[in-house]
Amino acid sequence: MADLEFLYGEKTLSEYAKIHAQETPDKTVVNFYGKEMSWRELDSMSNRLANAISDMGYKKGDRVAAFMQSCPQCYVFYLAALKLGLISVPIDPMHKELELEYALNDCGANFIMVLDQLYPLVNNVRDKCKIKDVIVTSYHDFMPDEPAFSLHPMMLAEKQTFPDTHNYHDLIEKYQPTTPDVNVSLSDDAWI
Repeated sequence: MADLEFLYGEKTLSEYAKIHAQETPDKTVVNFYGKEMSWRELDSMSNRLANAISDMGYKKGDRVAAFMQSCPQCYVFYLAALKLGLISVPIDPMHKELELEYALNDCGANFIMVLDQLYPLVNNVRDKCKIKDVIVTSYHDFMPDEPAFSLHPMMLAEKQTFPDTHNYHDLIEKYQPTTPDVNVSLSDDAWI
């Protein structure tokens, strides 16, 4: 990090990601079962998701929750939130319904991105929380056709879609990769 500060001055994490996307666009940043995501792709997808979330009406300082296991979409989501100045709230994907309800009410998030396999829990507590918008993603949104090694059984389930939700893949396809115009500083809250 000190080397980056020397080269570029103090920057936010999203600004550093953009620098990497410009200087090493084809370098791999994520490898998911053999499918690689470059810095350029991460920057583009996070811009697209940020524009979708912004279009839903979310703005700097709003709290947004993530309820999913580790997958490339997590990185896209967190970077998109940083670009908008949103406050990310990671929620343990092992939570049961009561724990999820408590976490969502406690943090005050109005928005959640969730793995399709976990959506039934969100659906069961949605009316008991302030959740207005839900983006549903699936391991299949980034899974290679020929995984490099054996998949965990939970990753073999078919992709699911649900009414009254937004589909992650559709949003990434629909929105442009333009960088959101939000003034985010190093002193802004980003994670709770």
